[in-house]
Amino acid sequence: MQSVRFFWKSFLSFVAVISVSSIVFGIFLYRHFYATTLSNLEFNLKKETEALAGIAMNSDVLKHPETMAKMVHTDDRITILLTDGTVIADNWAQRLGIEAIENHANRPEFQAALKSTPIFARRVSRTVKTEMLYYAVPLRQDGKIVSVLRLSFPLTNFYSQMDDIRTFLFYGGFFALLLSLPFAYLLSRSTTSSIEQLRSGAGRLAAGDLNERVHISGSIEFQELARDFNRMAEELQHKIASLQQEYSQRETLFSRMVEGVLALDKNGKAIYANEAFCAMVGSRINKVQGRSFLEISRSDALSDYISELIQSDSGSVPDAKEIRFFLPEGESIYSVQTTRIMEGEGTSAALLFVFHDITSIKRLDQIRKDFVANVSHELRTPLTAIRGSIEILLDGALLNPDEAKKFLEIMDKQLRNIQNVVSDMLKLASVEDGRTINRREMVEVSTLVDDVITVVQPLAAKKKQELKIQVPDSLILLSIDPMQISDALMNVLDNAVKYTDENGKITFRVSLQDDEVIFQISDNGPGISREQLPRIFERFYRVDKSRSREMGGTGLGLSIAKHAIENHGGTIAVQSDLGHGSTFTIRLPQYASIRSIAG
Repeated sequence: MQSVRFFWKSFLSFVAVISVSSIVFGIFLYRHFYATTLSNLEFNLKKETEALAGIAMNSDVLKHPETMAKMVHTDDRITILLTDGTVIADNWAQRLGIEAIENHANRPEFQAALKSTPIFARRVSRTVKTEMLYYAVPLRQDGKIVSVLRLSFPLTNFYSQMDDIRTFLFYGGFFALLLSLPFAYLLSRSTTSSIEQLRSGAGRLAAGDLNERVHISGSIEFQELARDFNRMAEELQHKIASLQQEYSQRETLFSRMVEGVLALDKNGKAIYANEAFCAMVGSRINKVQGRSFLEISRSDALSDYISELIQSDSGSVPDAKEIRFFLPEGESIYSVQTTRIMEGEGTSAALLFVFHDITSIKRLDQIRKDFVANVSHELRTPLTAIRGSIEILLDGALLNPDEAKKFLEIMDKQLRNIQNVVSDMLKLASVEDGRTINRREMVEVSTLVDDVITVVQPLAAKKKQELKIQVPDSLILLSIDPMQISDALMNVLDNAVKYTDENGKITFRVSLQDDEVIFQISDNGPGISREQLPRIFERFYRVDKSRSREMGGTGLGLSIAKHAIENHGGTIAVQSDLGHGSTFTIRLPQYASIRSIAG
């Protein structure tokens, strides 16, 4: 539709140009003919007048002016006037029988002749009632103007010729316009076709078809324009390909980053967010971009921090900011590095944030602090008791054998506690890096269970506890380091015996399921609260601290068990309700290779 409208605009423009050109040329030509013809008439009139004036000066015409018309055979009007304007002879008046002719003193050609500056004059004659062209010259005798000779002729033929010329030019221009219409049509069609090709190509290029090229066989100018268009398209295709490659590389880089990346414009709206950030705030990318940071932030501290940066606009930013996120799955801590992207005149155009998850680092740091504090606490109590006993002995208790023996027994017990703590710490350090996995054997599960029961059975019997063992009769083999797994099972079972009251019940079940050997140790002891469950595998963590110390526990047993089991590719989990006992479930792959090998 647009091409049709453009065609008619182009066609009508060509027609208008041709029409206006024809009219202007016709007017110019008409005026040229008009001026040339009139000039020729004036020239001839002047020559005739001057010739008649010469004849009149050399004859007796001035004495008998009425004979002038008879002497000259011409259709022109000849008039002889006295210097006062009185007409003394006029051949047309004689011919037409006009006897009374008004005075011509006010005629411009007459007045000019008296001044010896002849002029041409055009007007409708009052005498003959016809538009005439006049020219008059003075007639002298003895150097004195005695009369005026005026020659004139009617302009009827002149105007008739001009009408013919005007008619000819009109029809000539009209036919020329008709003849030019096909050429205007073809030229408009050619121009419209070339422009339509360029427009269509530009439209497809704008729509994303970067392979679009235009081929025009029209005028040289359009061919050059098409070549320029194609060069532009090739350059655009190359640049967009480069940008797409850079964008793809950036997207790949950002998407594989474990750090969250967020970019905000100067109004605080998200212009970019990678997958890590979206996962961090629990949203999808398409729901983050274009939204305000207040809508996507899961942290009041982050919202306040961003608000301060936006309000300060061109202010400096801190090297790093620690932000805490409180999510349903727990608290996360991030170190936020901020970069302000500047635009002209030192104002901020965008803010770029990189979020480093330091939750594990903070947790490990806290574990380290807790570990140091726990070790110090575990050693301080027995060392204090030993020092106190030594001071009492030095104060004279050595002289009393019974007193000395009592304090020596206290010192021995506390030294054993220290020894147990150090031993468990070394054992824990070993299982954490796999240094104790020196051999791997195919061990029969029933034998492994018997060895563990043999160690724990005396304590259970002492507390009159029912220890129920359920092991399949079929042969079950495990590829393990028997020392590590034996210690792990013993630590779990020993805890069950220690924390279960007298006359309690403990069940040790073994089963085989999908190439996994499952150990379940259940008791009807005091159980563990839900708040304490996530921490029971931490080092030095005790559910009941005072009771644990009385029983000689170090708080490292479950942590050692967990690392030993995980070294074998297994898992350990616990289910417990306060007041309803606990169940520890250990799963070990039957033939899995040991994950950590010494050296």
